[in-house]
Amino acid sequence: GIVPIVFVPFDENRMIDEAGLRRVVRFELEGGVDGIGINGFASEAYKLTDQERQQTAEIVADEVAKEVPLVIGIASGSTEAAVAQMKTFHKLGPAVFMVLPPATFDYTPQSLIEHYVNLADSSDTPIMMQHSPHIAQYSHVKLEIEHLAEMANRASGIGYFKIEGPGAPARMRALKPLIPEHVKLFGGVGGI
Repeated sequence: GIVPIVFVPFDENRMIDEAGLRRVVRFELEGGVDGIGINGFASEAYKLTDQERQQTAEIVADEVAKEVPLVIGIASGSTEAAVAQMKTFHKLGPAVFMVLPPATFDYTPQSLIEHYVNLADSSDTPIMMQHSPHIAQYSHVKLEIEHLAEMANRASGIGYFKIEGPGAPARMRALKPLIPEHVKLFGGVGGI
């Protein structure tokens, strides 16, 4: 289905426009989307403070009111920080946490696999591994299909992959037969 990552409007004082964000969510829901995501690239979460990410997630969760599944994005620099963020957002009842890899260093594939396995083992909410090597700060995180498959096969809590960037459909086709049947695949890049 279609699960848009909603954008976050701001008012003339550069504060989150709560009424505007609620209108965006209602527009999407009335349009028949299958889920709603917040704190992803389209939400420009990388520009928001921790408090603003919390605020946007709370607003969207309240407006969605469990009408459709809620996806909350997590982007942190360590496994520990990601676990802490997931615990904070857990009370909002997300269907899944969409998690970017740490972007600061050039981690080995095995360390990234361990990162996601540990996250999945630490959460009652399923994890969506977001693989976005086309984004500059994640360009060094070019995991091979075999690495993604290892994640999914080692951690039942990894329920989804969001595969983005050039060649995404081919990577998704190659990954599908290597992962458990319950693991679902999503694309991205503005629905392209």
